[in-house]
Amino acid sequence: MAQLRFQLFITKLVVTALGQAQNFGRKYVCQQCFRLSYAIHIALSDVLTSRPFFQYGVLEAADLSNRVSKNTSTFYNGALSIYWSLDNIRISPVCIFVPQSAEKVATAVKVLGVSGGNNDQSSKLCTHCCKFAVRGAGYTANPGANNIQDGVTINFNKLSNKTPESGTFNVNYLGAINTIIYHTDKNLTSVQPGAHWGSIYEELLKINLMVFGSRAYIVGVGGLLFNGGNSFYSTTRGFVCNGVAEFEVVLANGNIVNASANENADLYRALKGGSNNFGVVTRFDLNIFKTPATFWGNSAAFPFSASPKVISAMQNFVTVFGNEGRKSDSAIAFWIYTQGETPADPLISNALHNVDGTANAPGLAEFLNIPGNVTSALRTDTFAGFINKFELPQGNYNAWRTLIFKNNRDIIAYAVKTYLNMVKKLEAKPSLGFTAQYVFQGLSVE
Repeated sequence: MAQLRFQLFITKLVVTALGQAQNFGRKYVCQQCFRLSYAIHIALSDVLTSRPFFQYGVLEAADLSNRVSKNTSTFYNGALSIYWSLDNIRISPVCIFVPQSAEKVATAVKVLGVSGGNNDQSSKLCTHCCKFAVRGAGYTANPGANNIQDGVTINFNKLSNKTPESGTFNVNYLGAINTIIYHTDKNLTSVQPGAHWGSIYEELLKINLMVFGSRAYIVGVGGLLFNGGNSFYSTTRGFVCNGVAEFEVVLANGNIVNASANENADLYRALKGGSNNFGVVTRFDLNIFKTPATFWGNSAAFPFSASPKVISAMQNFVTVFGNEGRKSDSAIAFWIYTQGETPADPLISNALHNVDGTANAPGLAEFLNIPGNVTSALRTDTFAGFINKFELPQGNYNAWRTLIFKNNRDIIAYAVKTYLNMVKKLEAKPSLGFTAQYVFQGLSVE
């Protein structure tokens, strides 16, 4: 500890000296001395910032060490073990910072030196070393989106035993930003970025209220909202991010601001689907609405030979709900192939739902009348009953790509053909053990 404090002190001393030399200017400081001072500053920067404990040190200096978990702790190892994608499980940060408030996040952003603002040389020093990532639930698949090698991961997620295929792992000693608050006067619910969609639904369904969010319990709030997000309500309400009334955001300079349609409107628009590039969001205010007690739907599986009928049904369904307003219905068509399974061709799984609880809704009739279904699990249940079953396996490498296009049967058919060709090429590779999906869902453009 003494060694760490000494190194931080030397860094601060050199930076302060450099700042004074700049303030005096060339009248009072010879050019050679100034260059030497600057060279020492850069050299110390390179030496100190290459050491793994430097990131922890700047958090400790800001009195945040009691919220930091180092790589020897149970929390650290547990947190890394439950990322959805292996790409992010295999990234090792120096430490994990678990804040309890927006103010703590702001302090961390300042000391980690993202902005290097206000001509503060100490912040500029940290800019070169203290990189960080932000994690909500850890379900964004992109490598490095929610974890960072040799940096600091800001973790909003309070680990719990509600994780698929991970046993009963439960570590709560640090806590996190994952509170859910319902505002009766504003018709909003305030959600912090560590929350899972399932926990939000559980609270709101007690009073027959709903937000439109993930189709799976365990998916986190932040990643889905930042990347647009689809839901069972997308035919009615578009992307999930459309449900955000206001964001609370920590900016790169550490300032905490609100972003809504009436305040910082450009930031508000950018955050709705702009990924995590514009600040650290510490609160989402989501619009809520009344919901029936029951929900109807689930999936019906068909052989690949049914593709032409499914494609026609999807194209017609989108046309119908766009023209006639049948927006209580949801239809999502999955083409799914898993290497080594039988049959050799992909299966089609039609996820059909009516959010008002109407069984065999007329708007879904064309899907329901396709012959030759392999399995069908359509039923009436609570919304929670559906999302608890709608999960994706954990611990695989994942890569997703998204394309939006106007409703057109030929485009859907061409995409399915391209998908099948890709599957055949991958199938020839030995022992990849891969699953390939192609998913189509209609969206409201209102």
